[in-house]
Amino acid sequence: MPSAVLPTAASDMPDSAALTESRADHVIVGAGGAGLSLAWHLTRQAATAGQSIILLDPDSKQLNDRTWSFWERTDRPGLFPDLVSAEWATADVHSTVWGRQVLPLAPYCYRTIRGADFYDAMRRHLAALPHVQWVQAAVTHVTDAPTHATAHTTDGRTWRGRWVYDSRFRYTQDVVQQPERHFYLAQHFVGWEIETDRDVFQPDVASLFDFRTPQHQQMRFVYVLPSSPRRALVEFTLFSKALLTPAEYESALHAYLRDHLQLTAADYRIIFTENGVIPMTDHPLPMRAGQSIVRIGSAGGASKPSTGFTFRRIQQQTAGIVEKLAATGTPWLTERPTERRFRLYDAMMLAVLAEEGERAEEVFCRLFARNPITRILRFLDEETTFAEEVAVMNSVPLAPFLRALGGQVRRGMPPLRASA
Repeated sequence: MPSAVLPTAASDMPDSAALTESRADHVIVGAGGAGLSLAWHLTRQAATAGQSIILLDPDSKQLNDRTWSFWERTDRPGLFPDLVSAEWATADVHSTVWGRQVLPLAPYCYRTIRGADFYDAMRRHLAALPHVQWVQAAVTHVTDAPTHATAHTTDGRTWRGRWVYDSRFRYTQDVVQQPERHFYLAQHFVGWEIETDRDVFQPDVASLFDFRTPQHQQMRFVYVLPSSPRRALVEFTLFSKALLTPAEYESALHAYLRDHLQLTAADYRIIFTENGVIPMTDHPLPMRAGQSIVRIGSAGGASKPSTGFTFRRIQQQTAGIVEKLAATGTPWLTERPTERRFRLYDAMMLAVLAEEGERAEEVFCRLFARNPITRILRFLDEETTFAEEVAVMNSVPLAPFLRALGGQVRRGMPPLRASA
């Protein structure tokens, strides 16, 4: 695709189309969640706010191609509060064996941001800054040097930065698998935002896990985020090594709507479709890809291996990069003291999902039934004490996790360093 500067409100933004090489302090490859979040944080940190930025992406980012959902404490400043399209103070979990568990989330709530709203807000914010260029161009590769890196686009142009941040990630192509040491699963999903002709949904309750779908020896569930009694995102999700065919995802969604919501095809309209694949692996995904190349987002290990949750971790990663730049002039983050043991917990969970996927429903239902919600969410945010982690472990069936721990010993625990 020929490169083009996206239309913006900043009419005086420099037009570099005539140049063979453009230069900036920061070149960001990919204007998705990670790339735009990094640009946002760079422009809001005093030490980096005036530094030049070039964003490169082949897509215009005009469509609502995804949603991001995450939990937050209501007594702390939130992530992009003006962009939250819906939030829920209560969640539930459905099981064929355990029934329905209703989970008041206080002092947390569950929130969602639409991709289109995020892209539009970032576009408006960045358009007001003359030292930022958002260029529609497809990057073929990035080359490294001690003092800079260069992104090369399909039109033959080059984009040189002191630092180049690469968010591109093709899980099955970019990771050379070592199955004797690591697990390689994917969280893959297809979701429909539907509108119904009658009241169907409980709009103040988010269904995080509905296991009332055939498991096929894997962890499979439906995720329901209602925005009104007649509108909701209904998403079929599974954790497995292999993806399904488009027809299989659609069949599972049709079956769920029919069997559990009593909806025929004539009862609803599909407003929006999203799909995605999130890596779930204990394979190291370091941020450092060269002397001047930084991987960000899922490519740089921002997706939590055992759950696939990414958006909050992207904010932590990109804000951390900017804080490190301000303090040291380099973006390389250091390992947190607790990071090593949480990588072990993630690896054990991946082992259970990969080798005993049929146990996942029992694991998650026991987890929610036997722990305060605050402990679970703190555990998933990697904020718990070791004593709290022991309590979490004691709440789930121990046998599969002991087998997983034994496997980690044989594989060479603990997991390799994941940070830069």
